[in-house]
Amino acid sequence: MRNGSAARYVDRSLRQLRLRERAAGTDHEQRQRTRTRATRARAESGPGRHGRYIGLRGASLKLRSQSPARAGRQALMATLGIRSEVHGGIPALALSGELDFAGLDLLESELAPLERGSPPILILDLKELSFLDSSGLNIIVQANRRAADEGRRLVIVRGDHRVQRVFEWTGVTRSLEFVDSVEELPEAG
Repeated sequence: MRNGSAARYVDRSLRQLRLRERAAGTDHEQRQRTRTRATRARAESGPGRHGRYIGLRGASLKLRSQSPARAGRQALMATLGIRSEVHGGIPALALSGELDFAGLDLLESELAPLERGSPPILILDLKELSFLDSSGLNIIVQANRRAADEGRRLVIVRGDHRVQRVFEWTGVTRSLEFVDSVEELPEAG
């Protein structure tokens, strides 16, 4: 079919559908008005069993709500865990979970007392970290800058490949000191 004949075919099919609906006692425009009212009613009624509906120019958009079990799993996965350790007299913070905007305050509160003690080396262990975003990267770069200003070293134990990729993509690997394990530090062994 050519473009003109395809358009005529669609128009003819729609006209036939409307004629059949009128013959059956239903009107396309009436059905459309009913559909719009139903959409508004769903949006005003709040969340239902499978989510909530939001009316958008006569169309409805369904947003799925999470089950409590799934939301709880995601909340557990999205947390940042910090263990304070000492390796051969060198203080270390071992991070686990996800370091993002939500975990910044926790990391700062754990870093501050260690930095006040002015150790010559501070270890940041990222082996168990599963996610790092730009805000987490920023806090690590700032900690490294503070350490350099005070004549100390911040040594970072490499993390998961996804975490390391963030450091590589941003180009900060040149300014940070990385090791594969704590045993690589001569002062730690």
